[in-house]
Amino acid sequence: MRMILISAVLLAGGVAAAAPAPPAPPAPPGPAQEPAARRGEVAAFARQTFYLCNQVIAAYAEPLPPEDVYEAALAGLYRAARKPVPRDLRAQVRRAINLATALRDESSPDALVKPGDDPREELIAAVRESIGAALSGPAALRAAARGIAGRLDEHSGLVTVEEQRRSAGLDRLCVGAGLELADGAGLGPTKVEAVHLGGPAQQAGMRPGDVITHVDGTAIESVAPEKLVLLRSGRVLDAPTQVLPPDAAPPPEPGPATLELTYRRPGEERERTAVIALQRFRPESVLGVRRDDANRWDYWLDEKGRLAYLRITSLSRGTAEDLRAALESLRESKVRGLVLDLRWCPGGYLREAVECADLFLGNAIVTTERSRGHPDVPYRSAEGDKFLDFPLVVLVNGESVGGAELIAAALQDHQRAVVVGQRTRGKGSVQELLEVSDGLALKLTKGAFVRPSGKGLHRRAGAGPADEWGVVPDEDCRVSPQLSKRLREWHQEYALRPGASNERLMLDDPAADPQRMAAAAALRRALGER
Repeated sequence: MRMILISAVLLAGGVAAAAPAPPAPPAPPGPAQEPAARRGEVAAFARQTFYLCNQVIAAYAEPLPPEDVYEAALAGLYRAARKPVPRDLRAQVRRAINLATALRDESSPDALVKPGDDPREELIAAVRESIGAALSGPAALRAAARGIAGRLDEHSGLVTVEEQRRSAGLDRLCVGAGLELADGAGLGPTKVEAVHLGGPAQQAGMRPGDVITHVDGTAIESVAPEKLVLLRSGRVLDAPTQVLPPDAAPPPEPGPATLELTYRRPGEERERTAVIALQRFRPESVLGVRRDDANRWDYWLDEKGRLAYLRITSLSRGTAEDLRAALESLRESKVRGLVLDLRWCPGGYLREAVECADLFLGNAIVTTERSRGHPDVPYRSAEGDKFLDFPLVVLVNGESVGGAELIAAALQDHQRAVVVGQRTRGKGSVQELLEVSDGLALKLTKGAFVRPSGKGLHRRAGAGPADEWGVVPDEDCRVSPQLSKRLREWHQEYALRPGASNERLMLDDPAADPQRMAAAAALRRALGER
């Protein structure tokens, strides 16, 4: 099943299924190999590059002149091989395109007389042959894909297997310590790049930027690779449920493995230690106001007034499910109003965004996806168990992107919420992944989604403040870029702080976040309060 991305990151890798591609070209022939093997490698490369070019031409959101795509792929080859791009390359491409058109079978205009004898594919093969050993194996295909990516919009580009792995770590359940480590882990002190909220490392108090020096008392460069793997977050794959006889005792649950990490925090001289219990967990993407001693979120912004606050950090798999669970808990506790904070949310899965908006809407259009050459695809919410009986304020800023904008726009257009904050980014494009080779995919913009009103969300190149893009708040509450950056850092620190910690942070003072204060004030006005 194809999955669709609406985040500005590629998340992306691993977060969308790549379109099928022909087999990757074999490894390049060595000196002792027969010329036939070399010709086979060149032919395989030409076939796959031709296929990739045609996919881009057919699926890209905006019409692209075919000669632009073929020329970009071939120019990428020359540049990667550090050879000059021929001045007549575009003319060669145009001749191949014209010849391919002339060779079409009159009875089937879209088919060539002999599949595989396409002049465009032959040109790709000739260029690859002329470059020779300067590029080998998958490097040639990657060079061609990189050339194509350079011709596309800012939201398209190559996605590596590492990026795909990291994004996949937020799909469903994870296992391990809940850390992402800098490249080169195990070669010396290792920097923590990310700590997954709700995971073992977060509960132990670790933060991005910490530098791990020892694992179970052993210097990290001497730690066995299989133990280092346990530090990273891995995805838990779905497994069939084992059916036991009625009288059989269930198998005992294995006790959690633990690792003792020694690490340094920047700016501190003393070393810290943390005992990490490796376990399964789902990274949090729905946060509250503060954590309790058990590391669970308390959602009350004003408990006496029954005003709640929820923040969505990303639209990962399970976000809508977790949002529903939090809302059901609040409903049982007689919530009277809610602030939904979408600041700094980079988007994620389109389906999760639609399902989050759906929780607050009855029978209504949430958004419509538009792509070139295809009918519009509307996404609707339906009647059901929804959360419609309390006022809602949505908080956004310039880093509310993609799916976050979709949610805010849907709730604003249907007058379900008051939007407070700053104008959003204006990223309404939809991407899919096309497989290039093992470990590499091309993230391609294939369309855009629009608001229920039919207005566009995507900010096109050259668009100004008066143009139609993004979500403009009903109540403007701007902060400086410097304060916005600090607020983001403070919210990250606050979310990472373990529930049992006594550490004092800036957001312990509600007034430190003026935008959240403004949203709470708007909520009280919606309730008829001062």
